[in-house]
Amino acid sequence: MIGDAGIGAGRRWYQGPARAHQARVDRWGRHARVERELGRRENLWEYTYERVMNPFAGRLEDGELEEAERLHRERKAAQAEQEREAREAAERSMAEQGISPGHGNKAEMDAAVERLKRIHATGRKTTATVVGQRETGRRLGAVPVIEITFDVDDGGTLRRVAYEHLFGPRAAKHYKPGRKVSAWIDPADPDAICPGR
Repeated sequence: MIGDAGIGAGRRWYQGPARAHQARVDRWGRHARVERELGRRENLWEYTYERVMNPFAGRLEDGELEEAERLHRERKAAQAEQEREAREAAERSMAEQGISPGHGNKAEMDAAVERLKRIHATGRKTTATVVGQRETGRRLGAVPVIEITFDVDDGGTLRRVAYEHLFGPRAAKHYKPGRKVSAWIDPADPDAICPGR
């Protein structure tokens, strides 16, 4: 026969998992609301996705707006650091291949970098798989222009996109066939992408 102490103990035992479950639900709700706010600030597509996937997350609660602002600043700083590293890597690659900053093709390379930065900042993020790469026969100064072919996931449909890589074979080695990378699709041109690593 179970005494009152046994029943009480059982009830307390049950409340432990229930509280743990509620804590997980609370964390999920907070995460969903913060991610939705980040999507609103950073990418309309991601904002729409978050609203559809988490329709019951509710409005931002105390402290969540500050958390979203902090994460937004951190992401922008990380993005700026990535762009700086990419620019420095491109400049190192150019120097290693004998292209001086004053080279006549620098304007074309600068334009390519600016185009990629714009697509990265405004495009829709997705994934892409490297299908292959080949030298085009064109050169930018001493650097061969390499065409990399991707299968881009465009909303669940794979679409083949050719991307001209202007920073030579040393940088292109990161895009080996079969490798899956992040990619951003230009909102103005679905055939223009900014591949990540």
